[in-house]
Amino acid sequence: MPTKAKPINEDLRYRHGHMVQEYFNKRTTAYAEERRQRLAKIETKKQAQAYVQQVRRAIKKSFGPLPKKTPLNPEITGVNTNKKWTVEKLHYQSRPGFYVTANLYIPANLRGTAPAVLQVCGHTDVAKAGDAYQAVAQDLVQNGFVVLVIDPIEQGEREQFDDKAWVDLPCTRAHNKIGNPMSLTGQFFGTWRVWDAIRGIDYLHTRKEVDTSRIGVTGVSGGGTLTTYVTALDKRVCMAAPCCYICSYEVNMRNEIPADAEQNPPGIIGAGLEEADLLLAYAPRPTLILSETNDFFAFEHAQRAHKEVQHIHALLGHKQNAKFAYGEGVHGYNKGNREAMVKMFRKWAGVPGAYVQSKIDPVPVADLYAAPKGLITRLDNTDIFTLNKTFVPKRKTLTTQQLQKTTKKLLKLATAKGVPSYRALRSPEAYWRPAWSCQYAVETEPGIVTYVTEYSKQPTMMQPATGKVRLFVGHIDSQLDIQEQPFIRSLCKSATPLMAVDPRGIGETMSQSCGDREFFEIYGSDYMFAAYAEMYGETYLGQRVFDVLRVMDFLKSKGASEFELIGRGLGSITMAFVALLHPSKPKVQLFNYLPSYELILDHPLHEWPFSCFIRDVLQHFDLPDVYKSLGKRLKKSKPWDAYMR
Repeated sequence: MPTKAKPINEDLRYRHGHMVQEYFNKRTTAYAEERRQRLAKIETKKQAQAYVQQVRRAIKKSFGPLPKKTPLNPEITGVNTNKKWTVEKLHYQSRPGFYVTANLYIPANLRGTAPAVLQVCGHTDVAKAGDAYQAVAQDLVQNGFVVLVIDPIEQGEREQFDDKAWVDLPCTRAHNKIGNPMSLTGQFFGTWRVWDAIRGIDYLHTRKEVDTSRIGVTGVSGGGTLTTYVTALDKRVCMAAPCCYICSYEVNMRNEIPADAEQNPPGIIGAGLEEADLLLAYAPRPTLILSETNDFFAFEHAQRAHKEVQHIHALLGHKQNAKFAYGEGVHGYNKGNREAMVKMFRKWAGVPGAYVQSKIDPVPVADLYAAPKGLITRLDNTDIFTLNKTFVPKRKTLTTQQLQKTTKKLLKLATAKGVPSYRALRSPEAYWRPAWSCQYAVETEPGIVTYVTEYSKQPTMMQPATGKVRLFVGHIDSQLDIQEQPFIRSLCKSATPLMAVDPRGIGETMSQSCGDREFFEIYGSDYMFAAYAEMYGETYLGQRVFDVLRVMDFLKSKGASEFELIGRGLGSITMAFVALLHPSKPKVQLFNYLPSYELILDHPLHEWPFSCFIRDVLQHFDLPDVYKSLGKRLKKSKPWDAYMR
């Protein structure tokens, strides 16, 4: 029976807790710098036009094909009227059975047609009924605009979870619970969000009050995000004003600001694009960037984005179409920016006369309900979880070779070159030492070291053990698992050396960024790095698999002749793919493993993190296919459910 482990001294652990953050900082900055150099070389109208076309193609590829348009089936469920405007409470279906609740503001005594604005809401639970969003709509309608304000998914009346889940999940966190597993089916939550908005413009086109040649879009925060998406994907928009969103993917990474699932377009950074490019897909469309000096989306970089947009507009002959305004407040659609937007939209839409100083008078939330009791669940609504599962096809069984080839492609594995360099380290006294212990830092790629802690009866310090070795990757910290898991702890005294491996972001290199040490924090660093890997066109899981494969290259170069793999929890997913891909066909033991990715789709409140998902995987295979392919090499025990229990 192994002796009881000493508690891990965290003050001596996580010596490279900054490593993964700095790795992503450098890579994101490298993409951004290459883009800045390309922009600096654009000096003619022809070059600007070519750049706009390039941006448009990259955005369409990132967001994927949009759905076919189906009947909106709009229904007006109520009307509020005062002396200055009318509000129609309505809903339409952006996809069959998928309801979007909305309010349509129409100026009183309107004769003929009027310009219109689609307002897309930011992250507030009451959405279109929030005071700030009512203020924008009321300001616009009193200045002669028809205004359609729509509820985002899982905000306002568009509840997707059950009532208990809704209490536990504010809308931002709910968006990640919805959006992250959509990657498994090849979907992007941002595409679903922008499609709701595009269908809102379709609805405006059905209204006799609207001059369809003069439709603008605006929104703040998450609504600013959607404003940029709409203007990037719908050529019918004639003017746009994103507020408190436009900044920079580069700066958000440096400032450790994770974003919602819909704010991380797949492959967008890898395609050489930045946030400002989303405003250039139909340049020189009139565009007003709005910011606040104390916004967490850095003001200085909103200014820089404006200069980049203005540069392209100027080369296209319309420098005046790129405008910038700001307030000296915090994140939000504050009065100064709201009035700047309305004044600019009046000018661009050709509304005669002077700006009307509007009286803002928000009404109670319930007065704006479009669905019975403010819940689309009381309509015949199909929730997004059910719809996402319809994208899982009936798959053909892949041969082992086909499965390996497909896995490499989906994981976006880097190409290994040569034998990785390493350093022999002194293992901290934080570690429990039941046997001779030494530690190596293996450089799996520039800027990334993978920690390998050896437990062995072979008295070596500078060279790892030879012959047969076991590699163990734990759940979130291999050393912690050795301390707490009796089975793993017993292997430390085995005749076969045990190598405890911490791939990037696990254990010794667990990130201390994003202001939270909790690994599973839904807006923590593990999530942020996985999201940025997707925006590079890669996978964070693939990077971790690569780390382990490179460690095996290192050990083989030092005399390891046979490998046996062990994985627990998150490490079980990593090690399953390592076992599938390594040419030596090693045996592998998995415990506390994920039975299937489809299990995640069946449980919206799952706890498995985004970092263990693979984009588009369920179009091709699922984890049971991997397990079956491993055959007799695989031993599994103690599976976990969708909640890692």
